[in-house]
Amino acid sequence: MQSFLRAGGRLIVVLAMLLATFVVSLAGAIAQTPVGNVYASEQFGYQVTWPNDWTYLVSESEPGGYDMVTLVKGDAMAFIIFSRPGDTPLSEIADFMIDGPPSAETFVPGMTELDADGNEIEGETVDRAWVAYAGNLAGEDVDGFTQFRYGEVRRLDGDLAVALSLAMPAGDFDGDIAPYSALLDGVAKVSGTPTAEKGA
Repeated sequence: MQSFLRAGGRLIVVLAMLLATFVVSLAGAIAQTPVGNVYASEQFGYQVTWPNDWTYLVSESEPGGYDMVTLVKGDAMAFIIFSRPGDTPLSEIADFMIDGPPSAETFVPGMTELDADGNEIEGETVDRAWVAYAGNLAGEDVDGFTQFRYGEVRRLDGDLAVALSLAMPAGDFDGDIAPYSALLDGVAKVSGTPTAEKGA
């Protein structure tokens, strides 16, 4: 998976870090162990709390770059990333999140995914952007789409943002993105005040 954010707003490759076995190998990365279902981003002063039906997998921190925690729920995988996108448009960041989990296989978007009412899952406000796609892995020779991807980003304080990259089998998505987007509702300042609620 490629993408993301660094101070000064430059987009760089920061997520070539999990192999198929989800073993992290980025040089200079530092693991930060969560307490229960709470991960604290020490360098950015924020934390994220996730529901009990999600399981912690691994976390990474690159000083001056990003903090990331990876969660799993069944066949779904979620990456929650703190970083500084600068003035990069939020819609671009949401699209970068679509690359999905790092692996030897590339995700190829096929169409913007629809919700249960038939509306495209895509939008942007002043402090939030989101998009979902159905597609396939490169080289798949099948009828229909096998993969679902969702990307979302929310502004926090100043130039700080938190982003979500979600991947799961297409057949597991029931048209309701709210339970997955809600993972970012658990973002708060370390003092405990929620700060990443959805914008209007």
